[in-house]
Amino acid sequence: NPHMLRADLDRLLKLGEDRIDIIRMEAAGCYGRNCADDVCADAALLSAAVGAPVRVQLMRDQEHQWEPKGTGQLMDVAAALDTEGRLLAYDFQVRYPSNDAPLLALLLTGGVSGEPRVLEMGDRTSVPPYRYPSRRIVCHDTAPLVRASWLRGVSALPSSFAHDCMVDELAEAAGA
Repeated sequence: NPHMLRADLDRLLKLGEDRIDIIRMEAAGCYGRNCADDVCADAALLSAAVGAPVRVQLMRDQEHQWEPKGTGQLMDVAAALDTEGRLLAYDFQVRYPSNDAPLLALLLTGGVSGEPRVLEMGDRTSVPPYRYPSRRIVCHDTAPLVRASWLRGVSALPSSFAHDCMVDELAEAAGA
């Protein structure tokens, strides 16, 4: 996320975003606010302290130790079938925290507050892939309890699991 990283580095170093260049290097694949941004901030702070370029690279086990983790979610799912066993209605409510994983350096230096804050996320992956004549989707954004990020899309895996579990239950109820 180079644009957010540039803004965060400016908040950390107070250089001005126009003086910060982000150069992407080929590395192992990743997604979201993981430790790749954190090592950039660490390198920037160390470089400023010693007055020379610095490279910071975490080993895989170190990254998994310090990276933001996916957070728990609460999903309330209800659905109905008609008398023929066809999908009729779907009600899906989810509560999950905003995707606000600030740089660890900003948290540790006091550059940003460690207090949870709410960002409006919208429904993103909460819409089921199945056709229901009637459906209601409600997302309740909550503040994260810990520094959080996502595995392959905001709430995608947990939402998909919840949608498919409900379809499995409906199929069993319909004898299909």
